[in-house]
Order: sequence, then C-alpha cells, then structure tokens
Amino acid sequence: MKAELHTLLKNAHIRGPYVLVGHSFGGLITHLIVARYAGEVAGVVWVEALHPDNFPRKGMRESTLGNIAPEQAAFIPSLARLGLLRLMHALPPGTDLPAQQQAEYTALLATTKTWDYIPAVEASFQATNQQARQAGSLGNIPLLIVIGGQSESTGVGLEMQNE
Repeated sequence: MKAELHTLLKNAHIRGPYVLVGHSFGGLITHLIVARYAGEVAGVVWVEALHPDNFPRKGMRESTLGNIAPEQAAFIPSLARLGLLRLMHALPPGTDLPAQQQAEYTALLATTKTWDYIPAVEASFQATNQQARQAGSLGNIPLLIVIGGQSESTGVGLEMQNE
C-alpha cells in the first residue's frame, strides 16, 4: 500500500514533503510509508492510531474483526451485495453523531466497497503489524498523536501511545 500511495501522489503531481494523517489501521500504514520514504515526509498525525502490538498487549486476538472469525469474514462482501447486512441491522447506528454525519456514516456502511475492505484489511493485518514492528522509530519526523477514548489515555493504551 505504501508504494501505491507514493505512486498516486507522484502521478497526480503532488509534490512533497507530505504530512501524513493515519487513523486506526492507517497509523500502521503511515508508519510504513515513513520507513520507506522518510525524506519525503514533513510530519505525521496519528488519530487514535493502532500500535502494532495493540491487540496482543490488551490480551486480544490480533484481528480487526473482533469476535468474527477470519473465515466468516470472507462472506461479508457477499452478504453486503445481497443487502442482507442492512436487513439484519448489522450497520451500527452511530447515534452519537449529528444527523448529517449519522446519515453519511450509515451510507458509507451500506456500500459494498466498505465491506470489501474489511476482509482485505484482515488478510494483511498480521503482516502489516509485523512490518510496523520492524520499521522502527519515525526518527526526527514531527509526530502529533490525537486520542479521544479513555481506553487509549490510561494503562496499557497510554503506554503504547507514548511509545
């Protein structure tokens, strides 16, 4: 993915240096981009970004799917294409969002592209975590970490954010 983004930026004639912003899994991806293209990155912002050891250190299975087994995830895109996820009310309501953002969120989750993405991320998740572990430090590239949930501002979550 890091090479694809680099190619897209070059082909679009968007010149660096770049400020990369990664949320959740995107934090791992931005870490890998810095490891490969550090000279082209001016800064990094991680918004509730995952630490490569997030799940193991919290005693959880290293998976983006929570309690869904990876073999079950393979069926998610087909269920979405048939409209069954909407019928089964599998879309989280997003009730804490303002009305417009709730509608946008619901629309996003109703698209089949969203549900194609989830198994694809799951298939590469462990390898991406391993690559991020091996990538090392960001060096002297400025980093801003944004956290909002209590789970990341105390205990092991805070330790990982500080790392």
